[in-house]
Amino acid sequence: MDGSLETTRIGTKIISRKKIDRMIDKLLVLRSQGFSQQEVSSRLGLERSFISRIESVGEIRKGKKMALVGFPIYNKDEVYSLCQKIGIDYVWVMDNEERWGLIKDSKAMDFFNMVVNIIADLKSYDLIFLLSSDNWYKVAEAFLDNEIIFWEIGKTPIQENCRIELKQLEEDILKVVH
Repeated sequence: MDGSLETTRIGTKIISRKKIDRMIDKLLVLRSQGFSQQEVSSRLGLERSFISRIESVGEIRKGKKMALVGFPIYNKDEVYSLCQKIGIDYVWVMDNEERWGLIKDSKAMDFFNMVVNIIADLKSYDLIFLLSSDNWYKVAEAFLDNEIIFWEIGKTPIQENCRIELKQLEEDILKVVH
């Protein structure tokens, strides 16, 4: 930290940029925790309309909560980064080694509980992008009532990691969300 005051003079007022940033951080934390604009307004001593305007200025997407699940993905880190950039709320991508490691390294009941928890988590999303084989799409349809956008990356059983064309994935996702 540089220790500078980061102030701006506006007429006779001295404005602290750090104070504004801290207040906006508090506002966003409270809103993300589920507090209404009115509740945040009361807690922080701000006008509700100010909170609404701050949210509007920073809004990059409104609407559906989205998830992306994919396996086995060769360039999983790049896919993850792309999803973060686009604003996908939940991303779980694995390569082939990680996928089989989940099964090998888990006791049956632990694995079952993990799968049930993942399914429960995914049910809270409006839209799920699934990058997998055709069989996994059938499984997802059977367990989830969500809208599923399926990208078949290979026929079952997929034995090796699959490279995802990032530009095409980005275009396809953006077509759906805009």
